[in-house]
Amino acid sequence: MGSNGKSWVIVNQATRGNYKVEPGCQEWATIIECISADGVAIPPLIIFKGETLSTNWIPKDLDPTWRFTNNKKGWTSMDHGEEWLRQCFEPVTSERAKGRTRLLICDGHDSHISPKFVRHCIDKNIFLLLLPPHSSHLLQPLDVGVFRPLKAAMTTQLDPLFRTGLHRLEKAEWASCFIKARSAALTKSNILGGW
Repeated sequence: MGSNGKSWVIVNQATRGNYKVEPGCQEWATIIECISADGVAIPPLIIFKGETLSTNWIPKDLDPTWRFTNNKKGWTSMDHGEEWLRQCFEPVTSERAKGRTRLLICDGHDSHISPKFVRHCIDKNIFLLLLPPHSSHLLQPLDVGVFRPLKAAMTTQLDPLFRTGLHRLEKAEWASCFIKARSAALTKSNILGGW
């Protein structure tokens, strides 16, 4: 959290080096994202690092379908995968599927193949397709069509904060930047372009 991608810095030509300041105390946050072949983004699950989830970390002007959780490292786990499946994917897709089988393509991460995750998919008429290891960069529409623009949009949101000499980016500030970046990057055309 708090790291941005490529950005341009204008410096004096006589200056041999240029520097970009980023907050020094960084920590993990994990986002479970999913897109639909009809151009819709499924609400995300954001996993913050922390012993307990603080309401101060969650921006007030947020879509109520977004979900937040936490753990000691800020990484995803089997429990988080199942939570995302039940609280984010299931409610949005079941209504639109109207009883038809849904296809869920996952990258094969452990959090997507727990027994509870697979059982839920079977019980809810969700066909689970796991991509072969180390192939998501070639086969997954999120990597190129969505994550690349999302990273660029996140850089656009974070860069002005870093240029102010900010020493620590709070979770709520990061989440506000992510909300704006996500709305700019997860457009219907980007999502459809990924497929």
